[in-house]
Amino acid sequence: MVQSSASVFLERLKYAPFPHEGKPAGRQDDFHRDNSVLFFLPPSFNPEKPFFHLIFFHGFQTTVVQTVSTFELDDQVAESNQNVIFIAPQLAVNLPDSSPGKFLKKNIFSLFMAECVQVLSARIGPDHARKLTQAPIILCAFSGGYKSVAYILERGGLNPRIRGVLLFDACYGELKKFKSWIGRHLSEAFFLLLYTQGPVKENALALAGYMAEIGLVPERQWPDEIRPGRAYLIQTHQDHLTVPLSGPPERPLKKALQSLHDPSLYFWPA
Repeated sequence: MVQSSASVFLERLKYAPFPHEGKPAGRQDDFHRDNSVLFFLPPSFNPEKPFFHLIFFHGFQTTVVQTVSTFELDDQVAESNQNVIFIAPQLAVNLPDSSPGKFLKKNIFSLFMAECVQVLSARIGPDHARKLTQAPIILCAFSGGYKSVAYILERGGLNPRIRGVLLFDACYGELKKFKSWIGRHLSEAFFLLLYTQGPVKENALALAGYMAEIGLVPERQWPDEIRPGRAYLIQTHQDHLTVPLSGPPERPLKKALQSLHDPSLYFWPA
């Protein structure tokens, strides 16, 4: 559960998704002005050891703080015992809006991550700036957060560092972007989609068809190990709004992080 502490903190960043000049004027502006970014450093985090960044994007009708609290994402990260920095930017506040904001623009995600490095260097020490700058990245989304992930994969400017995509019932569109990334970059990363019924299932089947075309056979059961070069398309019969907690497996973010194949070697800057 999110609590104010030295390890959980909010910062307002220039290159956060919002505010974004592309949003219309009017009263909705209040819902697109929040440039908060939530950072979580697990109690066991050690910058002297290999680590990676986990960037999470929330869904509709919520805030980043509410989402992290509701789905106990900080607890899931901490319980995984992985050496990871959790970063979650605020998207549209309490709206049915999946806009990626500034991430629609080329290379803005790269600038966002550079700004995160400045924040984290001030917290854990400037001696770690180089490792923070080079550390690999996993992108994660629930529900409407899928669109931010898709645009980052297409134009964020950091694909050489992206080592995985985790989508928790979060693939309502942008299939062309996901297919392109899978075709070009999956050899060095993984792709995992946990999906329910409805549009996300239809898109999962479309992705499976594309993977078959390029000679890739996705795994359909939760893996013992999540490995680079693999895709996982896994159906759940849970309700959409329970997936980030009930999966299955239960607490799927924790389980995914625990399932990463040999992260001490895989997630370390070259």
